[in-house]
Amino acid sequence: MAEFSVERQNALLIQNADRIINQFALPERDHLAVGMRALAARYYQEARNSLAKALSDNPDNARTRYYLALSLLDGKRPHMHSINHIRTIREHLESARELPHAEVLAALVNEDHGLYWRKGVRLPPRLLALIGSLNAVQVQEIVAHVPAPESGVWRALASRTTNRGTGS
Repeated sequence: MAEFSVERQNALLIQNADRIINQFALPERDHLAVGMRALAARYYQEARNSLAKALSDNPDNARTRYYLALSLLDGKRPHMHSINHIRTIREHLESARELPHAEVLAALVNEDHGLYWRKGVRLPPRLLALIGSLNAVQVQEIVAHVPAPESGVWRALASRTTNRGTGS
């Protein structure tokens, strides 16, 4: 009769557990995708946490920087944030300038944080062209997450959402 050994049984259990874990290990979490889903659901803190992790995995990713900047606004208009917070947002947007929607968001942040819309300044043709180049999803993301209806940039974006069905 074979001798029963608790130590031997524990060793076999650990070996089997290791084999199971190695076979069925979960894939690495896609922090960018998780952050974007959290942002879409307006879970800004969760979005920031996930996007910060995604950025640490890939610091040069312009898309991640754009979405992190958008989540840092926390669903509030830019002039509601401190200058230090806006500087952080601007740094992310500057690093994402290759994306047209990042450049438009930067213009909106600058205009609203400085309350420049109060002066009734007309938007430059280049900025209007840039706004016109954005797709409907990009426009809707900015309009939905940055409520700044007095801003000329925001109004130009919002007009794109209302004109979608009219061929504009």
